[in-house]
Amino acid sequence: MNGMMKIALFGAGFALLGAIVNSQLARNPELFQFKWKLTQEAPLQVQFESAVRCNIVHAVTAPGEIEAEVKVEISSQVPGRIERMPIRGDGPENFSGQLREGDTVRKSQVLVVLDSRIYRDRLRGAEALAKKIERTIVALEADCTKSLRDLERNRPLIKTGAIGSGEFSDLQTMVEKCGANLRGAREDLEAARATAAQAKKDLEECTIRAPMDGVVSKMVAEEGENVILGTMNNPGTVIMTVSDMRSIVVRARIDETYIPLVKPGQKARIFLQCDEELVLNGLVKRVSPKGEKGKGGKNAAQSAQAADPNELAKFETLIQIEDPPPAVRLGMTGNVEIQVDERKSVVGIPPHAVLQRRAKDLPPEVVAPYADKHQKKAGFEDPSKRWYQVVFVEDGGFAKCKVVRTGISDEHRVEILADPGSSDAIKEGDRIVTGPFRVFDKLKQGRSVTQYVEAPAKDA
Repeated sequence: MNGMMKIALFGAGFALLGAIVNSQLARNPELFQFKWKLTQEAPLQVQFESAVRCNIVHAVTAPGEIEAEVKVEISSQVPGRIERMPIRGDGPENFSGQLREGDTVRKSQVLVVLDSRIYRDRLRGAEALAKKIERTIVALEADCTKSLRDLERNRPLIKTGAIGSGEFSDLQTMVEKCGANLRGAREDLEAARATAAQAKKDLEECTIRAPMDGVVSKMVAEEGENVILGTMNNPGTVIMTVSDMRSIVVRARIDETYIPLVKPGQKARIFLQCDEELVLNGLVKRVSPKGEKGKGGKNAAQSAQAADPNELAKFETLIQIEDPPPAVRLGMTGNVEIQVDERKSVVGIPPHAVLQRRAKDLPPEVVAPYADKHQKKAGFEDPSKRWYQVVFVEDGGFAKCKVVRTGISDEHRVEILADPGSSDAIKEGDRIVTGPFRVFDKLKQGRSVTQYVEAPAKDA
């Protein structure tokens, strides 16, 4: 079969196919028409929660520890061995045992008695030396009186030539010498008396008294132990700590991010770790003017040097506890909740319902009222890339996007501020889309929404 015959056969086949199609179209003109039909998108199952009018309290939380604001570390001004730590004073009738942690003490009560024998000996030696110098001064005064009398008696004889000038000069020298010795002895007496006064003070320091009323909150040393004085690089011995239980506070360390909100006088609540049901009320008493990095405390300087330079500083804040119950003890830990702001009767919605969306991802009619406020200017970002806070509200079965401005928040609600530039603000009773979180990526303006129905659990 040559090429011409093949072409003739193909032409005859096409002609036959065309005749068949024409005959079918004549019978049913709509047979080959394409019918485009879009399947309606299924409603998105979401959770709703109504906007309500409520009171919102914004709080700053931080961990804290209970301690006494007024506390004194008892240490010795002189080295020595602890001889007694009487529980009720220094009298012989009071030697009923050693002071222990938790014992109550009164101001001026004897807390510690050191071995004072060496200081008594020093005092006796200094007093004896002073008395000896006093007797020496009496003798020197007599010598000065005699030498001065000899000088005055021989003064007329120098005019008559009965004595020579050299002998008269010797008498003058003797007067000056006696005066110098007398002045030196008086200076020695002053030094001896100062030594005696210091020895007497050291002897008195062997008896350590309570500087205030309080409770022995910490006992470090025991009877029979030696105490030493502190130096620049070596702290001295701390015998005990006396705390004023009337000044119980919570010392909290608040992050520098929130410390500008904290002010003295603000209300606070304290939740102790040992009792979840006990809630203590308090007031912010003082905020440290300087923050510390690391753990803080007495070794704050060394801790700050070792801390990460990018670490946020912590500011110590004292919270005065109002009428602490007996169950509250020093050293307990807890969480502090400081009320830094409060708004009453405002429109609030769940915080997780507020979303962040770029302007380019929002319908033009939603961001149009804010376009004039955020026009592109030199040095400013593209307005289409600007972020907005938005909330989706159910409107007739469809999701409606609204730009919102938020205020303070707590664990359950965030305040929705009135926006003068918008006539379609969130109102009390509006049904707000609050979840589930997986639907937020699919949520958009005009999307049909319905109440989320949790699937029944499958039988095991």
